[in-house]
Amino acid sequence: MVELPHLSDLWRELHPRGFEAVAVSMDGPESESQVRPTVSRLGIPFTVLVDRDTRIVGLYNPRHAAPMTVLIDRSGRIAWKHEGFVEGDQEEVERRVRDLVGP
Repeated sequence: MVELPHLSDLWRELHPRGFEAVAVSMDGPESESQVRPTVSRLGIPFTVLVDRDTRIVGLYNPRHAAPMTVLIDRSGRIAWKHEGFVEGDQEEVERRVRDLVGP
């Protein structure tokens, strides 16, 4: 929840240059109904998927760490993964995204 506003700001700035973001919710049936209101409340501008069968999580986040940031380059390869988020991590995420997006 702390990371999403930072990613939203980064997406708004860099989306015109090709940056895409997708959030993957690991919510189960008991909390899935809260995903849409939370996305709306936070004003998240990018796609948010609910991974009901944990297929996406199984591929990119098999330990089910939350949050997990995975950057995928233009060729579809994982360029960087980071588990967790504390204040200050947004600088590292931003630097790595900018490196991938380019000038």
